[in-house]
Amino acid sequence: MLEIKNLRTRRGDFFLSVPNLEIKGRNSFVFGRNGSGKSTLLLCIAGLQMHEGKIMKNNCDITKLPPEKRDIALIPQELDLFPNMNVIKNITISIKYGKGKDSILDEIIDALGIRKLLSKRTWELSQGEAQRVAVARALVSSPSLMLMDEPFSMQDEISRINSLSLIDDLSKKYGFEYIYVTHNPKDLDLGFSTLVTLDEGNIVESVHSLKEIIHYRTLSLLDYARIIKLNGKYYRISEEKMKFDQFRGYDFEVFNNEGVHLLKIYIEGNYAFIRFHGRIDGKKIILEDAIEEIPY
Repeated sequence: MLEIKNLRTRRGDFFLSVPNLEIKGRNSFVFGRNGSGKSTLLLCIAGLQMHEGKIMKNNCDITKLPPEKRDIALIPQELDLFPNMNVIKNITISIKYGKGKDSILDEIIDALGIRKLLSKRTWELSQGEAQRVAVARALVSSPSLMLMDEPFSMQDEISRINSLSLIDDLSKKYGFEYIYVTHNPKDLDLGFSTLVTLDEGNIVESVHSLKEIIHYRTLSLLDYARIIKLNGKYYRISEEKMKFDQFRGYDFEVFNNEGVHLLKIYIEGNYAFIRFHGRIDGKKIILEDAIEEIPY
């Protein structure tokens, strides 16, 4: 758990102010548009940005601790891979010089699908490959808290969601918490313990469930969760007109969050997510009568 009090900092012309913020739970997200202060907040938590105020981690004051003493791993947007080392040396640097765990190395490498990259230099990697290597390096360092600044932004939609699901599974297995920065609401679909919304250097709100969200000027979850794309056009779905069938329609998966069903539907090469409160009776979903074209 993190408690932040009276945090104030400046980066160039940008000013971030966080009077009081509590981030608790295993999987937290910081959401906002580009330039809203998300990266600056992570840098403060990691100890890489000078600031006023206090930061508490699990009831311990870490405000004046150097970054290496905070038990926090940060994956910045720039990734900061070491260009003079190949991939495997980048990943294992915390094993050699810190408290990284050799016992989880092979599992992390295989889980992120980077074994074929191990002998490559970082300048030989694509941006998406470099992001996966940076994630592997952070995981192997075995932090109690991992800060991720849009680490999968260069991946396609499906790969990004799958990578985030993997991080979530590993956090459960190895017992670390993570804070994930994003401006894409689809990254929130698998649930969150805390959602912090930032705008123009200020906290808009901090909530622990979808039901608590009040402000939508930077996060349009209500619209997002009911919109699909078909043949290049956008449609809003009416929950009242959705139908279920055993044999025809679209396949879907169900995630349950506080009594609300989140349906994950694969449509025309993309995943759509729809919140639904009613009874699900059938293996497929029929949407023809439930969609209304909208300008988007």
